[in-house]
Amino acid sequence: MYTHVVSFKFRAPSDMERGAKMLRAMEGQIPSLRSIEVGLNDLKGDDNFHLVLITRFDSPEGLQAYKVHPVHKEVITFFKEVTTDRAPVDFPSADPG
Repeated sequence: MYTHVVSFKFRAPSDMERGAKMLRAMEGQIPSLRSIEVGLNDLKGDDNFHLVLITRFDSPEGLQAYKVHPVHKEVITFFKEVTTDRAPVDFPSADPG
């Protein structure tokens, strides 16, 4: 398995729920995407990220296929408009199932 995690900071809190819905809607639309988890941060504060995305793939190549998929690119367009910062981390991982 290969895991891709991204934390995001949003310009406006009102965009967080829409962003979370868009991310969750990718499930089942991108063949290489094995699992997706989206969480809104319970911790409040200016230094904290607001939302985290955790996705899993069979391999790094699966992640690359996800990155260029049209559904993912549409989500990226929205996120570039409404976020101020992001922190991605990619790593090999054990199969959680």
